[in-house]
Amino acid sequence: LLLVDAEVACVATFECEQKLRPGSICREGNCTNPFKGGCLRTVLGDDFRRRVCSSHDSAEAEENNICRKSPLDYAEISIGPANWESSMFLAWIMQIVLSELVDVPVRIDTGAGGGELSFYDADNRFAYPTDSYHDYEGLYKANEVKDCRKVDTTKEACAHVLPEVWPVRRYADESRLERDGNGMVGHLGWYVSTQTIREHPGLASHWGLRSNRVLLAEVFKRPTTWGDYCEQVRFYCFFLRLMNSPTFSKEAWL
Repeated sequence: LLLVDAEVACVATFECEQKLRPGSICREGNCTNPFKGGCLRTVLGDDFRRRVCSSHDSAEAEENNICRKSPLDYAEISIGPANWESSMFLAWIMQIVLSELVDVPVRIDTGAGGGELSFYDADNRFAYPTDSYHDYEGLYKANEVKDCRKVDTTKEACAHVLPEVWPVRRYADESRLERDGNGMVGHLGWYVSTQTIREHPGLASHWGLRSNRVLLAEVFKRPTTWGDYCEQVRFYCFFLRLMNSPTFSKEAWL
């Protein structure tokens, strides 16, 4: 689990209203989430209905008018994003559309033992998923149990949808998975410094990178490996290993 703080520090509520928007309050030194009752309702006004509740919400959420019970007899959908931001943000978009426009309850699964990643989380928690694709075990589990609320997600993943999967990885069992596009277009780029392009304009294009291998080797030398980087920046590697240690305590470190 990658430790990430998405909280916005504050001393008074007016800071939260300036940094985020009205509706956010300063609580215990951090701004609360102004969208906890719904993204569209917060932006478009109270005439827009509240979002439907999910298993992310507390038992008091409906009583406190933060969310409402879904009028549909539809099981909760579990979305399992990968551990990079575009997949996580796409999961949020799906959560908003389903919870606020379609009235289908949605939870976001961050893998076995993962933290909170709901768009509506009152405390703005932003826990990266524990794995890239859950090794697809989350999909298999959801197909088996249907309702992921029956699963102890502290021990295993359970997701009906993986919002972003790249084709470079083979599917564990393609006969059990259904694939479709999500509308996103991927792009891989080669970034070269401005000074290098001034000295060697041809390297601004992949054609230049392909046509002169001798020049390419002279300009870029040997790529730095992770091992080289750790040898040169030892503290970074030490801190990375420390954070990933099961005994690491963020509170004790701070």
